[in-house]
Amino acid sequence: MAAKVQASQVEEHGDFINDIAFSPDGRLLASASNDGTVGLWESATGEQIKQLSWYGFEPKAVVFSPDGRLLASRSGDGTVSVWDTMTKEQAWQSTRHSGWINYIAFSPDGGLLASASDDKTVRLWKSVTGEPVHQLKGHSTRVTTVAFSPGGRLQASASSDGTVWLWESARGEMIQDLGSRRFSNVTVIFSPDGKLLALASDFEKITVWDTVAKEQVHELIQPSYEIPNFGVRALAFSPDGGLLAAMSDDKKVRLWNMETGEQDRIIELPATIKQLHFSRDGQSLETERGVLPLSSKSPPPPSGQSKLSENIFLEDKWITRNGQKILWLPFDYRGRRSAFRGNLLVIGQYSGAVSFFEFNFKT
Repeated sequence: MAAKVQASQVEEHGDFINDIAFSPDGRLLASASNDGTVGLWESATGEQIKQLSWYGFEPKAVVFSPDGRLLASRSGDGTVSVWDTMTKEQAWQSTRHSGWINYIAFSPDGGLLASASDDKTVRLWKSVTGEPVHQLKGHSTRVTTVAFSPGGRLQASASSDGTVWLWESARGEMIQDLGSRRFSNVTVIFSPDGKLLALASDFEKITVWDTVAKEQVHELIQPSYEIPNFGVRALAFSPDGGLLAAMSDDKKVRLWNMETGEQDRIIELPATIKQLHFSRDGQSLETERGVLPLSSKSPPPPSGQSKLSENIFLEDKWITRNGQKILWLPFDYRGRRSAFRGNLLVIGQYSGAVSFFEFNFKT
């Protein structure tokens, strides 16, 4: 099989990259740098379209709205900023939070933006105008994450005190306390139909709750390891809700059957990943380092046609395909953050450079 790799490196940022993310359609890429800038890129060419204006501390993360029309960023000084990706202008900015913002998320319809902060609150904003909608208060310490249910009716928030609360978005009221965990770094995710909510944290079991009956339905036993800060770093439900994938610090993804609560299989990885999603057909797991196929039964493409590099994976010093090393990365190309989409791998370096690798394979 012939392989072609096109690589380019662009030095538009002056300090290390804190985050990079593709737009939902893959056409755009956003980068957040410790030099205090946010970059908007054209994925196909690797050219920066614009360096977006930013006022406040350095941006820590970027996220696109579901339709890709808006780009939001958060910072350590409590600033939330949103840009219009069509006009490339800032839509609004707020400094209403009094502490570091740990997480931001758009509602499924893109109408709301949620921000979770060290000031012990979650704020809901109208995503287009920045008009405040609700301030969710009650956690005793910093709120580390927030998630919308698929319909947007419910929200789950987790705090560093180990508590997880369920909220009704329309009224901004807490409707259920899902109990306290002994450790922080809680990860939360809703199933595609919104009927299940999975929770995981350091050193503990994964619990799955029925959001309708408001009761726990599964307790998934994670192996015990004597590793500092060992825990689950990412969760993902399959499109039909039948499987739950959990990525742990031992570089393993465990798949759990949601009907029985039994472990389905284990996938071992050469590196730890932080982002995990199922593909639309449920046949692979998408991560920031590459795509992990769950089945090897997919038919090959007709002779001469390009095949997307679904088995490409970024390790520390190497880019691999089907577990085989195909491209060694010099030190200057090894990254702090990465993103993968289709046949394009993007790496954000410590230097502030952004590298684009496009893979094409022909049979």
